[in-house]
Amino acid sequence: MDRTRIKSCISNDRISNLPCDIIDNILTYLPLREVVRTSILSREWRYKWVTMPYLVFDEIFQQSLREKYSIESIIYQILLLHEGPIIKFILKDVDFEFYPAIDHWLHFLSNHHVEELALWSPFSDQLMPYHLFTFDHLRHLYLAHVFIRLPHAFKGFNKLLRLDLVNVVIAPAEFKMLISKCPMLEYMDVKDLYNDLGKLEIDAPNLKTTFDAYSTLEPTESDRNLIEVLGILSSLESDGGFLRFLAKGGEPHNLPWHFNHLTDLSLSLIRFQYIVEVKCALCLIRSSPNLQSLEIEISDISGLEPEMEFVKLLLLKATALRKLEVVSTYIAKEEARSNMLKQLVSFHRASPKAQIIFRDIRYP
Repeated sequence: MDRTRIKSCISNDRISNLPCDIIDNILTYLPLREVVRTSILSREWRYKWVTMPYLVFDEIFQQSLREKYSIESIIYQILLLHEGPIIKFILKDVDFEFYPAIDHWLHFLSNHHVEELALWSPFSDQLMPYHLFTFDHLRHLYLAHVFIRLPHAFKGFNKLLRLDLVNVVIAPAEFKMLISKCPMLEYMDVKDLYNDLGKLEIDAPNLKTTFDAYSTLEPTESDRNLIEVLGILSSLESDGGFLRFLAKGGEPHNLPWHFNHLTDLSLSLIRFQYIVEVKCALCLIRSSPNLQSLEIEISDISGLEPEMEFVKLLLLKATALRKLEVVSTYIAKEEARSNMLKQLVSFHRASPKAQIIFRDIRYP
């Protein structure tokens, strides 16, 4: 490339002259390693990366590093050179020595107004440092494979809207305290807690959505609190755990409560070999009179009578249904597939707008 052309390219550099906030927004769409590499573009770009508000250290970032550099040393360098607020800090799916590095990093981050924090420990049951509980600007907190012990001075996460806990160890009393000190909490995703979930109490008046992990629960007197909390939700996603929780109480005919606020319900992994779980699903739907969105996932539907009767009932009762999508990977014989299609088409539909879409992923 000749000098004249180089000068022309430089003079037509439109990105460098954009406002800083727009450049920062553009950089958020790049992997962190590529953002740092922009420092070699020119003098003006040398330190633009140090004001990046989003820091994501994940498996992709770690794989991009040369073997002679450890991820701990790289993160230390990035944090030491960083200027300005850090809105998002993600550390997950990476392999590193959790302590003492995480303690130092959280101490540093606690003064940077972090709004979204995700920490995934490569080792189970790692105790979360005290500094985590001093973050007073958090809106989303994700913790996985850690041990939580609340400090006595914990004042709460007053701005927290979403909480995700995966494979976390926490005492029931401390879980209750944690939730009660998140007054703005709207979304909670709790999976595979190591403690007895049946003893957990939830005080979250603004909770709107939850994804459950109730399959380990045994019905107890303390479940009344759980049911009261679920009764105020507007959205519920279940991977089958909640149905198994209900089924442990025996075969239901009608649930003793109603989910009057529930407008969005998603049920997946329904096991049709357990008829009591199917009946629980039907009871849950009947007990939700104001549903607007219903998503049901039946794994590997094969045309068995219980499956088809369930689909038939949905079509018969869903007066506002617009689309029913049936996806199968299990039907081996063309004849069985054809019979299933004929059955689906023959079912009466309460909704005149209802469409039935059948997909066999082996026949694209």
